[in-house]
Amino acid sequence: PKQIRDWRSKKNKLMNVSPHIKRMNKGKRPKYPELENEVYKWVQELRHKQKPVRNYYNEWMADEVHTFTKKGRIKRPAYNLIAQWVLDAWNNIDPTLI
Repeated sequence: PKQIRDWRSKKNKLMNVSPHIKRMNKGKRPKYPELENEVYKWVQELRHKQKPVRNYYNEWMADEVHTFTKKGRIKRPAYNLIAQWVLDAWNNIDPTLI
């Protein structure tokens, strides 16, 4: 249908919409709300997959028991751990994208 073709033609614009804007037409009543919600979920999932190192960091922050500096701040992850995250992210890239 035409609506799906329109969404596909606006794919780049949808990928760059800021996360707090859920609708393309910004406040107007959506013509196909179910389709908009599905496209929004799809875009969010793609954005999440594009940030694997950040996802590793967030998992580290949530799961690890951290040590603190003298000022009470959490110490950064070790360089070898960050290098492992980057290596894992690189190895998980689909070869067809390269």
